[in-house]
Amino acid sequence: MTKSIKTFDQKYYLQYKGEPWTGTSHQLYNLSVLLAEASILKRVAVLPHLTLAGHHNQGKAIRVPLSTYFDLSVFEHEVALISIEEFEHLPLKDQEWVDEKLPTKALQNRTAHLIIREFTNPSDVFSAPMKSDPAVEAVASRMRSLIAPNQKVRDAAAVAIQTLKGNFDVVHVRRGDLLEYAKQEWWRFPGFDRRTQPQGIRQRIAPWIETGRTLYIMTDELQPHFFDPLKAWYTIYTFRNFPTFVQLKEEDNYLLYEVEKHIASQARIQVEMFSRYGQNVNFKYSLLDYPRWGIDTPTSRRLKRLMQTVNDIKSIVKRQILERMRRLISHN
Repeated sequence: MTKSIKTFDQKYYLQYKGEPWTGTSHQLYNLSVLLAEASILKRVAVLPHLTLAGHHNQGKAIRVPLSTYFDLSVFEHEVALISIEEFEHLPLKDQEWVDEKLPTKALQNRTAHLIIREFTNPSDVFSAPMKSDPAVEAVASRMRSLIAPNQKVRDAAAVAIQTLKGNFDVVHVRRGDLLEYAKQEWWRFPGFDRRTQPQGIRQRIAPWIETGRTLYIMTDELQPHFFDPLKAWYTIYTFRNFPTFVQLKEEDNYLLYEVEKHIASQARIQVEMFSRYGQNVNFKYSLLDYPRWGIDTPTSRRLKRLMQTVNDIKSIVKRQILERMRRLISHN
């Protein structure tokens, strides 16, 4: 159970309502905003659990404390914290509910012992207060930079870091869930499949990572030998080279992901998937030259409208064919 780690008047609390079932990276952005607001308001931040979606974890959704993966002591000079388990035993009756649109500065003089922010879209918590108050964005950015793995994560990562001899580069190649999505909306994700194939990866990273380097690939690619062609230029490692990582992937893929993020933090060069909204906060290079949500240009919007028109026509034709078949069967 996480105890409050900053000592001042522990009577005033801030809680966010709404638990998104997403991945850790998204929820860490949300957490950074909660901690920023609590710090600015001099309130104790009520730590939510991580509610982690099953589609990144062998179909197993899980709900775990933040301390499962992260070292919360890094915030001890920034903000007071209390675990949700500890908080639920407090006899607080004086509470005030506010919505996501109310600026942080409007809460400065509120006297309720508990302020609860309720979000209409829990998966998008981090954007709401920041849009209304630049000060929150600045503090949230600092909080994000402090987020660190716990000892369990660091110990697991050390196995790979020692094998890689401390002189390696990392490329993040996320294909599993995004590949099908990118195929369906190809106008937003141009060249996704081609650019995440071994030859596409080689062409992209060659200017940054010279031949002969050791390369750890963070990936959810299911084909065991998918990256073998890259061995013509690099010494390649993935989670499959480490039996403990293979076991982690089966038991808790989110833990493996945090382990790999720590491995990436020790690399000489990190190549993320997208040009923005990277899973690692600090990176210079990206495999794709567009953001996580894809491109949004006049051309891509025209292509989207064209595909919608084509699909509408297909649906009309299909209905007409089915109707004719029905009539023929009925007539006979």
